[in-house]
Amino acid sequence: MLSVAEINELTGKIIGFAIKVHKNIGPGFAEKIYERALAYV
Repeated sequence: MLSVAEINELTGKIIGFAIKVHKNIGPGFAEKIYERALAYV
């Protein structure tokens, strides 16, 4: 089981990757496009 600190670190990384993808491809795409982009980050 993950500790609270590990969960917070992982959450921060996930949010950071999501922001990176959004900045690179921009707004207005379907959720599936963002899912696919996140798979390659």
